[in-house]
Amino acid sequence: MAAQMEYQLRTSEHAALTNSIADVKLKQAEVEHEKKAFVKEMRRVNDEDTSEFLAIPTIGEGDRYVLMHLLGKGGFSEVWKAFDLVEGRYVACKIHHIQREWPTQTRTHYLRHAQRELDIMRALDHPHLTHLYDVFPRGDNMFISVMEYSNGMDLDTYLKRYRTFKEADARLIFLQVVDVLRYLASLESPIIHYDLKPANILLHRDDPTILDIKITDFGLSKIIGATREGPSDNPSIELTSQGTGTYWYLPPECFETASTPRISNKVDIWSAGVIFYQMLFGRRPFAEGESQRRIWQEKLIIQSARTLDFPDAPKVSEEAKDVIRACLAFNEHERCDVFQLSQDPYLFRTSRRSTHKAKSAALPGGGNSCSPLMPPVADATPAS
Repeated sequence: MAAQMEYQLRTSEHAALTNSIADVKLKQAEVEHEKKAFVKEMRRVNDEDTSEFLAIPTIGEGDRYVLMHLLGKGGFSEVWKAFDLVEGRYVACKIHHIQREWPTQTRTHYLRHAQRELDIMRALDHPHLTHLYDVFPRGDNMFISVMEYSNGMDLDTYLKRYRTFKEADARLIFLQVVDVLRYLASLESPIIHYDLKPANILLHRDDPTILDIKITDFGLSKIIGATREGPSDNPSIELTSQGTGTYWYLPPECFETASTPRISNKVDIWSAGVIFYQMLFGRRPFAEGESQRRIWQEKLIIQSARTLDFPDAPKVSEEAKDVIRACLAFNEHERCDVFQLSQDPYLFRTSRRSTHKAKSAALPGGGNSCSPLMPPVADATPAS
């Protein structure tokens, strides 16, 4: 009798200790995510304090846009929240800096690239894509694009702060992403976003109960035009810009260097699958914790993506896992395309299918370009 009581006591103590260890690990993970969010906010504050626009209250013709605070900063651009005095609405002003020391060729390439992105944004029309309102130059080495403002945080910030979504909420966000990808694939000249990641998905409302998203940033997008090849339902193009993008979210074919790979909209399907996995489990499925440099140099996605493992917790439905498996098939030919994915019954379990249709958008090369961004500047160094 005494031995049985002692055994039960020790068993109870062991269970309590196990639960305590699990609680500590969970708290440690929460603290780590809070730390990441804090570091990101500190970086934003520092970038705002050192920005030349901190002392410039308004920009645009007639001081139309009142700058409020910095939202984020990239390599050669920064984005500010502003108020449009003419339309009476908040907007996001992306300020592009042209470096004075750039040679003519570099300047021309940058402007051509930026012009192409703006032409794409101007041509697209979808409720879950950020709208472009205005573009204007400022001096000889700067231009500003004015875009729709989303009041909520981006998905990357949300995941750093809260780590995961409930499955129903993650599915709703994933469904909206799939709807955008189907729209892009349905255009007369289909578009591959190519840089689909949490930082480029904005929660449009500052309300955690309203999961209305906007996808932004077409800086790396690819247009599948007249030179496309492959079956009509899944056209492809050559990937001539290897090494660009955010590697945790790119599929294995983007890392093939033995020959020039061909890519299709299945690149974005892979990215969407990685994002869905991350929303559910709080981490990326492949190369988590590795640097971009090491992922590229050691081809870690190719090495690790042949097998897909799911954590034991949190609990996720088998239907969700099946969708992720379909998106993250290592072989591109075995991976689902966006039209197959958009028909998956799992997506309709609680959400109606979107009826938004692709318009016949005129894309770059089709005569629907906005005016030149900047005047040409002669290079001080003669071309060799």
